[in-house]
Amino acid sequence: MTRLTCAGLLAGIAFVVPAMPASAQDTTTPQTPPSGEVERNIDEMKRTLDQLWDDVVTQMEPTIDRLMRNMETLDRVDDFGYYEDPEILENGDIIMRRKEDAPPLPPPGVDPEGGVDL
Repeated sequence: MTRLTCAGLLAGIAFVVPAMPASAQDTTTPQTPPSGEVERNIDEMKRTLDQLWDDVVTQMEPTIDRLMRNMETLDRVDDFGYYEDPEILENGDIIMRRKEDAPPLPPPGVDPEGGVDL
């Protein structure tokens, strides 16, 4: 029964597709835009994208500044293995306690391997 139904369906498709009107096919040729219109549209798109980018940068700048300050703080962490798991307090503060058996924290600007940050 299934084989007969599939065969009948395929025969129906084979009969209907060639009978579709030719008007269903798009035979129009694309029109060439007036001279200079493409360049004006491209210029307008560039201006719009420039403005969008400026807006994104302006809105993201405070967040990026905060992120950079946090990255500078993380530079002081010499090895995360020297710290307990972070603890989140009720007010949202996050505390990372240094393990008691960890070596002393190097002073800011001093590389634990002997170099100096400039």
